[in-house]
Amino acid sequence: MSDLADKQIIEATISICSHLEFSPFLESIDNLTKDFSPVDKILLAGFYPSDSVMMVLGISDREGSREVSNRLRTEMDVAKALGGMGAPITMFRRASAALPAKGLIEAGLIAGDASLIVVRMVIGKKMIGLLFLVAEPGKEFERSHGNTLAQLRQPLSVGIKNCFHYRNIRNRHQKLSDNFKHFNTNMEDGEIPEEIIGADMGLRGIMPEVRKAGTEDDNLCLIGETGSGRKFLARTIHQLSGRQEQPFIEVNCARIPEAQLADYLFGLAPEVGQTLFDSKKGLFQRASGGSAVISGVLGLPLEIRKRLAELALNRSISTGRDGERLKCDVRLFLVLDEQHRSELSLVESMTAHTITIPPLRDRKEDLARLAEYFIEKHCRLMNRSEMVTLDKNSLPRCYEYEWPGNVKELSNLIENAILHNDTGQLDLASLTAGRSGNALRLEDFSEAELDLDTCTTNHIKRVMSMTGGKVGGEHGAARLLGVNPSTLRKRMRKLQIPFGRKAHY
Repeated sequence: MSDLADKQIIEATISICSHLEFSPFLESIDNLTKDFSPVDKILLAGFYPSDSVMMVLGISDREGSREVSNRLRTEMDVAKALGGMGAPITMFRRASAALPAKGLIEAGLIAGDASLIVVRMVIGKKMIGLLFLVAEPGKEFERSHGNTLAQLRQPLSVGIKNCFHYRNIRNRHQKLSDNFKHFNTNMEDGEIPEEIIGADMGLRGIMPEVRKAGTEDDNLCLIGETGSGRKFLARTIHQLSGRQEQPFIEVNCARIPEAQLADYLFGLAPEVGQTLFDSKKGLFQRASGGSAVISGVLGLPLEIRKRLAELALNRSISTGRDGERLKCDVRLFLVLDEQHRSELSLVESMTAHTITIPPLRDRKEDLARLAEYFIEKHCRLMNRSEMVTLDKNSLPRCYEYEWPGNVKELSNLIENAILHNDTGQLDLASLTAGRSGNALRLEDFSEAELDLDTCTTNHIKRVMSMTGGKVGGEHGAARLLGVNPSTLRKRMRKLQIPFGRKAHY
């Protein structure tokens, strides 16, 4: 078969151009070329002159068709042979005589004694890619095989260009999807009340600094005890600033494996043949234009801390390309524990100002309003039809409690109490009083007893056991817990509590 009829060319073109991914695209070429030649293996490659690298993007052989990403560094003579326009189709009795195939032979992808056809796919004056067709052992390609491929060269070029476009779109869609998942924080974690509770009372000493920070754009250090509301104030300042419509992210560096930390925060440089858009963006690039709250800074390796200081100073990060830098306009809020105040000097180069947030024990005048706010919030999030109210007679006893977990502890206690409440009234003192009637002490409880998720999990399992695993209905667990069935199922999924016929409690 030396020449294709018009009908055959049309059918071949439809077959070649009907695929958008490299793997099925190569499979269609493999099936097509086997009809008229002794082809045994096909490789698709791209060449990137600026990096002197050939990238093998796909392989089709007896094991099937698959997308790959093999990077092969090329020597100057090979790079010149690959980069030049050259003949559209070149045949070699032995692959070892083909300079463009040198790297493939050295990598063990092509046998040096195999017969080879190299097809340069070009659209306009731009080379799209290279096809390497390898003959079966003991067989050779003939001139007629090259002539037939010449008739298919243009459809092949268009088909490969379509695959490249689709891959770029797919990668960009994945990046946008990752961004959406990262920034689509739920209301429970991210909502801001219309007014800052305690602004006129327990927090009035720092409110001038907060309002001033909202009109400026300097990086800040927020010092306070765990649970005191440092991240909440950072979000408040973000909402007051000109960045309010831009991303707001929170990252605890201590929870990220050190080996992954640099890539997670600053991203990966683009691979060979990719644009900067195709590089793997780090957290700061995703948040560019917005704000980032960072905790665990003091535990960072020195090299990462230096890069963070460069970001804070220049609002740009290195692209990994010969000193080139990429704009990364993100405002930093560094969160520091009160116990590490003596180490403040280590982060002073990254921030312009410091705001100290008082603990809840020093602003107990805000306790009642905070409790009412959290009751309303958690009732709403749990879709409770009947609102729980605060028993204000219990407040005086709560003032004796030191609240070591601060505002976060108050929120967690109230959330847990509402989940278990069936009276419609919440006695806050009963949540903080020990058996002796004295204030709770942290050392009186095990870690499991203090963990809200553990307590909630155990209670839900007890109720599910009582109802025989039934969630909804008149005698279901949701009814006993006073929550909507869909809310309970959502909470159970979050806590990884099984439900359904096969679940056992």
